[in-house]
Amino acid sequence: MKKSRAPKYWLDLDASQRKGILLLLILMIASLAYFFYVRFQPIKSSDFLDLDDADINRIQTHIDSLNREKQREEKKTKIYPFNPNFLTDYKGYQLGMTSDEIDRLISYREADNWVNSSSEFQKVTLVSDSLLKEIEPYFKFPDFVKKESASSKTSESNTTLPKKDINEATLEELTSISGIGEVLGKRIIHQKNRLGGYLDLIQLKDVWGLKYDVRQKLNERFYANPPENFQKQDLNEITVINLTEIPYFDYELAREVINFRQLNEGIDNFDDLAKIQDFPYHKIDRIKLYLVINK
Repeated sequence: MKKSRAPKYWLDLDASQRKGILLLLILMIASLAYFFYVRFQPIKSSDFLDLDDADINRIQTHIDSLNREKQREEKKTKIYPFNPNFLTDYKGYQLGMTSDEIDRLISYREADNWVNSSSEFQKVTLVSDSLLKEIEPYFKFPDFVKKESASSKTSESNTTLPKKDINEATLEELTSISGIGEVLGKRIIHQKNRLGGYLDLIQLKDVWGLKYDVRQKLNERFYANPPENFQKQDLNEITVINLTEIPYFDYELAREVINFRQLNEGIDNFDDLAKIQDFPYHKIDRIKLYLVINK
């Protein structure tokens, strides 16, 4: 006799129990079918017929807001501390600065000026208070700027100190003046060496990047003592070679001056030098320190 393949426990159930189980299975299958039909049924435009324009606008506004927030998050770039003196166009754009604000800073730096504080950064760029508050925590100035800030507290007392010959000033003494960092201090010393010593503080005009107000502070703290046995040379007697040894003259310019002197049978005053082509007359106040006109 062939054995039944039905599970033994199924044969132990009576007819009503078997019907109950079948009914439960049918309900489960029907529930699953309904769920998948409703869940994955595409939404039709007719489903929105019950929404008025105000509801649709609110939904669209919310969606747009979510999209904008997502775009902002995608564009957001981690900002690391930086020196604002080396700000680039791209970096400024990332910070939210306008092209005009970036251009103002770049122009300021091209003139060899430095931004040494957040307030000075805003004064140069004209950024808003809100933007400055947002980006200021990322500013990182070099250590010597902190030294300048500390020295500015004592700048008021500089005038009470005894003046010193600038030709003997050390780099540390120069950088103690508010507005002079290590770079400017080295330029002042380099110019002194090139001139063979300052004859007058007016020659500080030739130090690139040294502002007028800082030169005034140097005038309060220092003086220039000409080298011993220094004597001015007569412009109507000096030779080409000797003239080239004077600052502000090269060989070509010295030869032009001597030729001009010979053609005019002498030079009457320094204003005559303005008639020579390419003569640096804007430096005549420094040139007069080395020359004299004897008729």
